[in-house]
Amino acid sequence: MIIIASGLGILLWSWLSPETIPGPYGLYLGPIGLAGKFIGSTFPGITAGLVYMAAFLHLAEALFAAKLCYDNKLTPKTTAKWILQTLLFGIGSLGILWTRSKAAKRS
Repeated sequence: MIIIASGLGILLWSWLSPETIPGPYGLYLGPIGLAGKFIGSTFPGITAGLVYMAAFLHLAEALFAAKLCYDNKLTPKTTAKWILQTLLFGIGSLGILWTRSKAAKRS
């Protein structure tokens, strides 16, 4: 999850301000920084599209997590935690909730 969060952070950074990624050609952050600086500078439209798509997908996953929590009759506090976790971590969190939801329906 740390790698995904770092990648999304670099993507957001390269969309908002690619010229501020540190180092010559972004090399202080390794190949990810280099790629982020290149993509943000060369293809700003694609970078913006990727940021919007990631935000939309995380929002859709959070809404689906809310539906799964509702279907499993979880408390509002637990549901809020699952929604927040899925909003932040995406499919990794949703996969755990989905697996638990399937297991609960079987028993």
